[in-house]
Amino acid sequence: MVMEIYQNAVAYQSDSLDKLEVSDTTHSPHVSSDESSSEDERMTSQPVYLTLYEEEEAQHKNPWAKARNRAALSRDHNHPDGTVFRDPLSGNTCHHISRLFDSIKGYHEASLDLTGRHPSRYYSLQARWNKFLFDFLALNISGMERRDSKTGLCQIDFVVNDKAWERFRVKWRLPCAMHYSQLLDKCRLTLKVLKENPIPRFQKLHLLNLPAELLDHIFRLSSTSDARVLACTCYILNSVGRRHIFRNLRLKLRLPHYVSSTNAEYSSHDIPTIAQYARRDLLKNFNFLLDRPSLTKQIQALSIIDEWWLHGQLRQEENLPNPFSLSHTFYEPLSKMCPRMLQATSNLTELTLGNLKVSGELIRALADASSLHTLTFHLCRFSPEVQTSILSNDLPPSLNIANVHILMDSDAPVTHTQWYALALFPNIRTLSIKEVGHRGFPLPSSSTVRERCYIHKLERLSLENIDASEIEAFSEWIRLIRSAYGLNLTHFKLHAAWGIPDTDIIGLLQALEGAPLQLLVLEGLSNAEFPVLDSIANLFPELLGLTLVRRHNDYQYENKLAVWPHASWEYASHFQQFTKLRHFCWNFWTDYFDVTPAPLVAFENGFAVAGDEQTGDEGEDENGVVDCDDSLLPYFLDSHWSAMPFAAYCPSLETYSVMNRTIDMTCRITRHSETGRRIVEPAQLPPPFACRNPCSVRQWNTVGLCWPPLPPMSPHVD
Repeated sequence: MVMEIYQNAVAYQSDSLDKLEVSDTTHSPHVSSDESSSEDERMTSQPVYLTLYEEEEAQHKNPWAKARNRAALSRDHNHPDGTVFRDPLSGNTCHHISRLFDSIKGYHEASLDLTGRHPSRYYSLQARWNKFLFDFLALNISGMERRDSKTGLCQIDFVVNDKAWERFRVKWRLPCAMHYSQLLDKCRLTLKVLKENPIPRFQKLHLLNLPAELLDHIFRLSSTSDARVLACTCYILNSVGRRHIFRNLRLKLRLPHYVSSTNAEYSSHDIPTIAQYARRDLLKNFNFLLDRPSLTKQIQALSIIDEWWLHGQLRQEENLPNPFSLSHTFYEPLSKMCPRMLQATSNLTELTLGNLKVSGELIRALADASSLHTLTFHLCRFSPEVQTSILSNDLPPSLNIANVHILMDSDAPVTHTQWYALALFPNIRTLSIKEVGHRGFPLPSSSTVRERCYIHKLERLSLENIDASEIEAFSEWIRLIRSAYGLNLTHFKLHAAWGIPDTDIIGLLQALEGAPLQLLVLEGLSNAEFPVLDSIANLFPELLGLTLVRRHNDYQYENKLAVWPHASWEYASHFQQFTKLRHFCWNFWTDYFDVTPAPLVAFENGFAVAGDEQTGDEGEDENGVVDCDDSLLPYFLDSHWSAMPFAAYCPSLETYSVMNRTIDMTCRITRHSETGRRIVEPAQLPPPFACRNPCSVRQWNTVGLCWPPLPPMSPHVD
């Protein structure tokens, strides 16, 4: 058997060297040899696995395995002849030797790993394979034939010289558990492949041969970390990847993770000094980008965030010792850098300002950003001087801003000054306001600010965690806007942490009368009686999507399943008034995994399935309608049939969803092309019952996110 391996190896080498055609390697990237990495190699936090068994090898190299390896290295093995051999690492694996065998086979079978089949790598592999095969064939072995008592078959047990095997095992770093017979089988399989495919098949098409459009699409689909790794490979990919790597950029005045605001006055860290170092690093990042216009031109989404201010503000509100309090001079260099950064990013479309004090210079830079259309204020603040300048028209408006998202904090009332920002965007189309903290956000107290908010220009409005006591005032505000300008709202979302009475909800709906609403989301109903549905249907006949969330009691302030006052089919009868409704979602309490009588039908039918598996009959009825048989579905997942009454009363309905914190269940409702019979497909089940083309949930319900951005209108001021 060993002689057979030797003959195959000699034949393979002579044939391959005679038939091998060396192809052009000018376009092949430099690939290192397959020598496995040393044990002291430092693993990156997010490694990119390119070669065979690399991921398995990395998983094995953990701190506990390294500790075992060090212990094994300290043990010496003394042989009777006095020769001392160092015991190989007891934690070694066979991944590196398996990679050698499979890589050689991969070249000849045209199936390898992500590093590609390039000639330079093959020559390195071939040299290493020849060395291994030479050492393996040089082992002094003997065979002992024995007959298995159970099977009666003859088997050969190989006996290898202990001293030679120990040297071989140490040289090739084989684990103690690997035996000669295992390597023999691997060699036989490899040589068999080489005999069947004597000529290696080199890769002819490389990544750089792809069109620039495909390379650009590859980077667009890659994460930022993956794009950085790919861009480091060559100049061509670096030039393509730059516009994607720097497309989304986040600059932070970073607060180290080891600095906590809890009991900060007792911290052993010098917090002011740490803040100085954080500012120095941020200024370095600013200067690095400003000195490289080729990079700033690639930035499309920019975030500038201060992680220090909020900690100091919250401690100040609680009258606690405040080591996070930073002087005004601390922020002066940063206040000057932000406008310069906006001026340098000529292709910027999305900007996020986090915990910043908005200055007049920054507002002027926003007005000059011609490509900017989406702006997010994340717990920002406006000084009294800036507020006065805004109302007196001393600061220019931003005509291109179409989408504004504002995050406020009830525990930091100064963030409510962000209402003044709305006076700067006369062409606003989308507005999302969200409050965090223990209370809802209030409406602007100044009537002048309310008049300057351009609410009548809005097409999409989302108010999350509005103070329930402000609902009546908000309804009156909307009535005044409607009487003066009219309403353009097509999307409206109202989220309240605590339940809102039906009377207030109906009053708000009446204030919105006349708006061309297509999507309506009401989260925080207290009563949820039938008049609410009737009002929605009568006031908004063009409605396409509707989401209703009821609060189960006074203690429920999050979106969860809730018990509604009436049965689901009683609400369904009121949907006959909707003529264009396509999507409906609510948080009606549904026990998805509750036991139902459905198995009884399966028992009576002897668990017979619809159709004949052998004939391929789909189980059609006399009308040719394919229905799901209950016996094919899990017995506890038949709650999707609750959508049928809604589909019967509302012929236009396409999706029916049940919402908990997120969308838990979605059913797609279709009609048979000939009979018109309704078919319900639950999305949470596997094919063939799953929704093949589910609608985009975010388009008709934000589910905690903002509405998708809209493009800017032509810049003008009324």
